[in-house]
Amino acid sequence: MVVASDIPKGSTGGLNPARHALRFKEPFLLATFQTKTERDSRFPSRSWLNNSPTNLYASEGIDQTEDFANHQYEFKWEVMTDWPPNSPTIEISNTANRGYGGPGIYAQSGVEFATYASLPLAPAHSLAQLRHAPLNAGGQLPLSSQVVANSFAPPLLGDDRVRSSAGNRVYLDHSYLANNALFDRWFLSSAATHPPLPGQQERKAKDLLKDFFSESKVLPNRRFAAVPPTGDPEELADRLVSSNEGYREIAAHLLIDGPFNVNSTSVAAWQAVLAANFGEDAPRLEDGNLKLDEGDGLAVQRHSPAVAGDYESAGSNADHAKWNGYRRLTKQQIGRLAEEIVEEVKERGPFQSLAEFVNRRPGDGEHAKQGTLEAAIARAGINTAVLDPAHDLPGGGNTADGAPGVLNQADLLTPLAPFLLARGDTFRIRAYGEAGEGRDKVKAWCEATVQRVPEFIDPADKAEAAPESLVNQRFGRRIEVISFRWLKATEI
Repeated sequence: MVVASDIPKGSTGGLNPARHALRFKEPFLLATFQTKTERDSRFPSRSWLNNSPTNLYASEGIDQTEDFANHQYEFKWEVMTDWPPNSPTIEISNTANRGYGGPGIYAQSGVEFATYASLPLAPAHSLAQLRHAPLNAGGQLPLSSQVVANSFAPPLLGDDRVRSSAGNRVYLDHSYLANNALFDRWFLSSAATHPPLPGQQERKAKDLLKDFFSESKVLPNRRFAAVPPTGDPEELADRLVSSNEGYREIAAHLLIDGPFNVNSTSVAAWQAVLAANFGEDAPRLEDGNLKLDEGDGLAVQRHSPAVAGDYESAGSNADHAKWNGYRRLTKQQIGRLAEEIVEEVKERGPFQSLAEFVNRRPGDGEHAKQGTLEAAIARAGINTAVLDPAHDLPGGGNTADGAPGVLNQADLLTPLAPFLLARGDTFRIRAYGEAGEGRDKVKAWCEATVQRVPEFIDPADKAEAAPESLVNQRFGRRIEVISFRWLKATEI
């Protein structure tokens, strides 16, 4: 506040001029504008799932009917009766001149750093990596964060719908719509130019594809196998890179090596898929240098590299690890998670598409609240030790939801999505025949392995194009016999 000009600046009547002026500068109000936190929000929400730090604002006007919990920031006025420490204040770190956030806004409740999203340094390999993209940063309620590959029922809509309205405002379930648009229709081949990173050289897209088709070398996503080209491999690589339609054509030349069907009800199979990287080191940044953390269990990282260690061994730094680190799951946790996934698949399946597997199922009941893997995570209690029940929300969820140490569906889908499918392309067919009567009866068994390939039955349509032939529209792609053998009775 500006000190009025009539306040004496010199000594008057023996009064100290500075103290005399302060009598006319009295603190009366502290206005605070802050993001939502785990512990210190007056109108709490699911923190970084519904209130992303990357959302610059949330529209709000005098016609607002939504509860304050649905808005991005908290704006409060607090009465001040004196200068600190007897009045509300904003706490700043003594060591680095920073404020606090994440779990709280005070030194005893918050952390100086809280990692929200990763910026890509190279082309992505998994659609689930798009969960870091700010796809709902325009301020339109309901706010949703970590959109792709997650599937939580957003506030304001209700569990039974993905679109509704209030006055002139439209409410959308951004996760449901994004997953429905991306999964089953798109994939990431990794056949793109990769910039030079520390310890690596630049890899050109054309060179990657030429080596992939002609020398059987792997793409950055090693799950892909090449369909042997009918022409010159180098010409194919050049065409795919230079053509504006290359991104549409490349799928006709790729196969997935060892895909996994999400309709599997084998606990052992799910356990094997989840634990594929069990015991691997976890990349982490420490003082600007990359290091590898050794540890038992399966490292599940939202950010690679992470900027803190695993939550399980954090000790007194648990808050820092929850908001910056990663998790390590034990064999027992993976086994329990696999069991719960199978239960969810049995209840919800069979899934006709990956989007159906990823998304919640709008309607009544538990299936409408979250996706398949998210429900399994909750039932398996994977986050029980990380979440404080004192901060559970009346409508479901916890104020720490969205922190890197609180695992969600997108964390699991990031490594899994590139090789998941909802139907198989390779089948084993067995046949039995018999002839004759009585003792002269002859029996025979045979087995064929067949595989669906990219080419259509009618070669008039290209494999990468939508079919125009009526034959192809009805019967689809060609099936080839990969192997055939006669079986013995003991093999049945």
